[in-house]
Amino acid sequence: TNDSAIRGPLGAPVHPEQYQTNIRAIADALLVRYPGAMILLHRPIWYSPNTHNNSSYLREGLERLNSYFPVLKKLVAEYAVTHPGQLCLGDTLAYDHFREKRDLYFAEEGKAGTFSLHPNERGAKELGAFWGKAIRYRLTQEPVFTEYPLNTVKEIPAAYEDQKMGLTAPSLRIYLPEAEKATGRMVIALPGGGYRNLMMTYEGYDWAEYFLSKGIAFGVLKYRMPAGDHTLPYADVEAAFNLVREHATEWKVSPEEIGIMGSSAGGHLASTFATHAPAVDKPAFQILLYPVITMDQALTHPGSRRNLLGEKPSQELTDRFSNELRVDGDTPPAFIIFAADDKIVPPANGLHFAEAMVRHKRPITFLLYPSGDHGFGNRESFAYKQQFFLELDRWLEGLETGGK
Repeated sequence: TNDSAIRGPLGAPVHPEQYQTNIRAIADALLVRYPGAMILLHRPIWYSPNTHNNSSYLREGLERLNSYFPVLKKLVAEYAVTHPGQLCLGDTLAYDHFREKRDLYFAEEGKAGTFSLHPNERGAKELGAFWGKAIRYRLTQEPVFTEYPLNTVKEIPAAYEDQKMGLTAPSLRIYLPEAEKATGRMVIALPGGGYRNLMMTYEGYDWAEYFLSKGIAFGVLKYRMPAGDHTLPYADVEAAFNLVREHATEWKVSPEEIGIMGSSAGGHLASTFATHAPAVDKPAFQILLYPVITMDQALTHPGSRRNLLGEKPSQELTDRFSNELRVDGDTPPAFIIFAADDKIVPPANGLHFAEAMVRHKRPITFLLYPSGDHGFGNRESFAYKQQFFLELDRWLEGLETGGK
C-alpha cells in the first residue's frame, strides 16, 4: 500500500472500494497471463510502532489497513465462485507479530519523528517465514506450525545415555488458527507412550486440523521421559503453559482458556497437572483419551508406573500420583473416553476419576465405547470416531467462559 494508507501532502489515501478495484485488476491480469496460477493475498503489515509523539501518521495508517482486511476476504469469496482455489487468503498472522517488534524495522527519521516502517534484514526473514508457511499450507493443506524449544534441560540424566530413554530437547509445537477465526481458546496435547516414548502423530500432530477448524489454537508438547524422575515431564508441562501465557496476546489466546489434552500416559501427565498445579495455574479444562489415572498396581499400566516412579515406589508416592485421589473442588472440567475392550489401560482408571469428579461436584463427561482397544487417538480405523467427535464438539461448545 505504501503511502496509500495516509492522508496529508505525502499520502494518497485509497478507500477500501478503490483498494478492492486495484486488487481485482491485478488478480485478473495475473489469471489471464497465468491461467493455472494460485494467488495468495497476504495481509499488509505496514506499521510505525515507534511513533509515540502524538503524530496521526500511525493511527491513520493502521485504521486504513484494517479497513482493507474485509476487502481481502470478500475478494476470496467472490473468486471462489469464478476461479475455485485460485485466489486464497494468505498470511494473517504477521500483522500482529510485528506490532511490538521495533527491532525488526529500520529506524527512519522524518518530520514527525522517528518511524519504523521498513523491515530490516531480520524482519524481512521473519516476514518471509510467515509468507512461506502460508504458501506451504495452501499447497499441501497441512496446518502450519512453529516449534518452540522449552529450555528446561539443565543436565542430562545418566539414564539418558541409553538413546531409547526419550528426549533431551523438549519443545512445544504451536498451530494457530486464522486470526479472524480465533476464539481465544487453546489446547495443549500430551501424546502417550508409557513414559518411555511418544506417539507424536495420531495422539498429537494429527489433531491440529480438528482444533484449528474450530478457531482453537493447538499445541503439541514433546516432553522428557522421566526415567524414574517424575519431576521432568511435569516441569515441561509447566514450561509449556508459561510459554503460551507469555505469548497470549500475540497468539490471540486467552490465558483463562488454555486446556490440556492427554492420551494414555500423556493422559496421566495431563490429569497430574490438572490436579497437582496451584489453582491459578491449572488448565481451564482437560480432555483425556484412554488415560492412565492411578498408580495403584491393581489398575495402573505397569510400564507407565515403573518409568515414572521407579521400580519400588513408596505408598506415599503411589498415592500422590494416583490422580483420582487428587480431585477437589478446583479440578477443571474433564472429558474422558475409553474403549471397553482396552487391554493396556483398564477403563476403570477413567471411571474412578469420573466418580471422584462427581463426589466433588465437578463437571465430567465419561464415554465408554464397546470396542476400539487402546491407542485409537485420531485414527480413521476407530469405528466410533464420528460419534466421538460429535460428543467432543458438543462438550467444547458447552464449556463456559474460562472453562469453569
